[in-house]
Amino acid sequence: MAYVGYVIFKPFWGQGYATSAVLYLEKYLAQNHSISKIEAYVDPQNFASIKVLENNHFKYIRQEDNDLVYVKKLLVDE
Repeated sequence: MAYVGYVIFKPFWGQGYATSAVLYLEKYLAQNHSISKIEAYVDPQNFASIKVLENNHFKYIRQEDNDLVYVKKLLVDE
């Protein structure tokens, strides 16, 4: 399993960079490191990051402390 996190500077918000970067990262991890699951923790008020995760087909699974936890299972090439 891997945990994903990202920071996008404000001038670049809303341009698809985070969505593209997460998609690239999950493909890279599945192909090169046999990672089959990614988790992300996000502040419930960070609607942009929630949208990034949902656009990349992450599923909300629970709230942990002050964060929402999203997970995505990956297909691993063997």
